[in-house]
Amino acid sequence: MIAALPALPEPGLLRVLALAASLGLAAFGVALGISIAQRRPREQLTFLSLPLILAAITFALAGRAPILHEILSLLIVGIAMRNTLRYTGVVRVGQVVGAVAWFTAVVCASTLFGSPW
Repeated sequence: MIAALPALPEPGLLRVLALAASLGLAAFGVALGISIAQRRPREQLTFLSLPLILAAITFALAGRAPILHEILSLLIVGIAMRNTLRYTGVVRVGQVVGAVAWFTAVVCASTLFGSPW
């Protein structure tokens, strides 16, 4: 089963981009999962799910609409930072890790592929 997993790209910015985006998604997912398990209010679950939903949309738009892709990527960082200021505990840590990792991925992508601006 492990042989079926795709290999990481060669060392460099593309590898950092792949690892940072994966870490960001995992951190956002863990924070949301913990909040669901703790039966948090709907408002909190909504804001914690936004980075994951926007990430899925961002991945879908990657090659088709580069400007919208970049705007959504920065919006994900902004929402995660909002969540960092709003929530506490493990959820806050998950949002901080996710925001830093996602911002790292945005910087790597801009360096690798250029900015559409």
